[in-house]
Amino acid sequence: MNESPKSRPLTPEMAENAPAAAPRFEATATSSSPAALFDRLYATHFAFVYRSLFRLGVAGEGLDDATQDTFLVVLRHIQRFEAGSSERAWLFAIARRVAADYRRSRGRRRTSGGLDESTLPSPTPRPDEAVAQAEAWSFVEKFMSELNEPRRLVFMLGELEQLPAPEISSALGLNINTVYTQLRTTREAFMKAWRREQIKGGASRG
Repeated sequence: MNESPKSRPLTPEMAENAPAAAPRFEATATSSSPAALFDRLYATHFAFVYRSLFRLGVAGEGLDDATQDTFLVVLRHIQRFEAGSSERAWLFAIARRVAADYRRSRGRRRTSGGLDESTLPSPTPRPDEAVAQAEAWSFVEKFMSELNEPRRLVFMLGELEQLPAPEISSALGLNINTVYTQLRTTREAFMKAWRREQIKGGASRG
């Protein structure tokens, strides 16, 4: 069985500046209710799908293709979406499968080389801000790399994407109580690790 890659966190600037305006998508669907739903999902959640694929290990040069592939699957199966269910959960489940297929077919697995900020546009921060951001998100990446896949995905969706627990449960197929437990314990572990990092950093500067 292929090993899933570790999730890839984004800096706040990268997240804010992931393509917010979806590029034009030439679909052949008619102007029916399913087509209208697809248009809304594409316009509303394009950036979420793009970020999710990046964090799931899709290589930067294939990120646009993988995003379009995800929405092609969405278009083919749009009538399967249940009204009232979580849109982001449904889209993430599809993006997760597309990312796995993409890595398997292209052989592009993520390496532990840190953040690749060139894959997403971002404004140029001041030098001091750039250093602080790089250090903080290097820590986040290291922390996430040490989590097993279920906890890593729960942390990614809950903390980085701010999805509520019921949506995480639906996206990952996990019991809701498991999601709550993993969110709580992973947050506690993150805060403990962050405090240790701050103490270590203060000692080294002193």
